[in-house]
Amino acid sequence: MVLPQLEFARYFSQIFWVIFFIGILFCFFYFIIFPRFISIVHLRQRENHHIQKEIMHIEREIIALKNEMETVIKDHEVFKLQKQNELNNDLYKLSDEANKKISEEFKDKFKQLEKKLEADREEFFVHYKKDFDKEFKKVLKKLDISEVKK
Repeated sequence: MVLPQLEFARYFSQIFWVIFFIGILFCFFYFIIFPRFISIVHLRQRENHHIQKEIMHIEREIIALKNEMETVIKDHEVFKLQKQNELNNDLYKLSDEANKKISEEFKDKFKQLEKKLEADREEFFVHYKKDFDKEFKKVLKKLDISEVKK
């Protein structure tokens, strides 16, 4: 007993149907599936190209912003140094003015103290001379010596 698929008389019909279905599958893939795949591939390529252009544009903008940021930072540093120098100069001026005022006030107070000291010294010597004369006279009286003329 031979299987019906292996009978030689049926080979022609089997080959016909195989070629027929392969032809239909080929046409289906060639006219329907492949064009859709190709359109999807082209669409993705266009999107990728567009995205790459956007990326390049964004990268250029980032570089420009970095350069601008660096110049702003440099300008800020220069401005900061200028302001620090100005403040230091103002501080030195104020310090010098304050030192001059303090020095002048100190000199004035020193002169006033010298005058007061001189006045107190003169007053002291006047009182001392009077007290000395009184004590000297007392001592002379005790010793019974006549007054000595000055």
